[in-house]
Amino acid sequence: MTKTKLFILFCLSIISLFVHGYQFSTGDQSVYVPQVLKLVDGNLYRRDYFVTHSPESRFSLFFPLTATLLRLTRADTQWFYFSFYFINHLLVTYAFYRLSLALTHNRPAAIIAVVLLSLPRFVAGTTITTLDTAWLPRFAALPLSLLTLNRLVLNQFFLSLYLTILVGLIHPFSGLLLLSLTITSWVWHAYESRLV
Repeated sequence: MTKTKLFILFCLSIISLFVHGYQFSTGDQSVYVPQVLKLVDGNLYRRDYFVTHSPESRFSLFFPLTATLLRLTRADTQWFYFSFYFINHLLVTYAFYRLSLALTHNRPAAIIAVVLLSLPRFVAGTTITTLDTAWLPRFAALPLSLLTLNRLVLNQFFLSLYLTILVGLIHPFSGLLLLSLTITSWVWHAYESRLV
């Protein structure tokens, strides 16, 4: 990939960030931030039943990894979350471009797909837009999820399975969906191969 194409993707990602916006501690993140802060400092939220008994932080490596990095860097929580959101936003743009290119085999079409991703559209009648506006486990897993789909398109099933496991460690629900898709694709590919 040339520097010009990377620069175009970078610019599209920045424009997308401005169009979608960024929010801290709203929506799902208002539940997740206290869970991370509780892991950073065990004295916080001692009497908050919802924070201390919420199952999300027990099934995902997102929470302990975020808490560990936050503790080690001693960074301001809001800047820390924005920094990771920004980096991940760039990775999502690149991964989506690669997936679009694998599907279309057409660079202009892949760029158009990235532009369309940049438009803040609500997904399936929910209040979730095409790109999350906060640093969340599902958004953290999105670049790997897109890379997994890219590998499935290229019939690289073992790599897809490995990436699916990584996605599941970050966002278990996404991991389960990808696992079912990976297994189905693998079985379908084996079935098609026997027909030929």
